[in-house]
Amino acid sequence: METELINGILYTEMNEEVGPNPVVLLGDIPQSDRLYIGIKTITVLSGEGGLIPETLVILPFPSLNLKYL
Repeated sequence: METELINGILYTEMNEEVGPNPVVLLGDIPQSDRLYIGIKTITVLSGEGGLIPETLVILPFPSLNLKYL
């Protein structure tokens, strides 16, 4: 049984004027999901005082039935 561990790669850059700008690097991620993931990711990181973790973090997205590293 083979499963696909990574469905896509999404990079979110923070734009001072526009806000989170999610860019797909791999896979087919719908635009609505990209925006949701970008906003949630930036929100979580902003709660950490600007510190970015040095190790992988798993973020659950229950409404999308997905987990992200």
